[in-house]
Amino acid sequence: MDAWIWIVIAVVVVLVIVAVVAAAASRRRRHHLQDRFGSEYDRTVEGADRRREAERDLRERGYPVDDFETRSDLVSVDHPDVVENYRTAHGIAARTMHRDVGGPNG
Repeated sequence: MDAWIWIVIAVVVVLVIVAVVAAAASRRRRHHLQDRFGSEYDRTVEGADRRREAERDLRERGYPVDDFETRSDLVSVDHPDVVENYRTAHGIAARTMHRDVGGPNG
């Protein structure tokens, strides 16, 4: 066979592999979203024009998923007085959890 035929065959094989990997990744992302959002996934997909748009919306809902300090910093921008109550409540919850799992006061 000529070299160009082998090149065409190689390109086709690579394209098929890329398509299979892309389909598997898409399926994995879809299952992850379904597991994470449950019935909200179905509701969002039914309400959207395209599944891809609905899944993008669901992925964006998960961000930002930050730690306590980041969340309190974000709250303090618009509600500087409220953030003190937020920090106090977080401290109470942390102490309660610590006691419940056998901390020094439990």
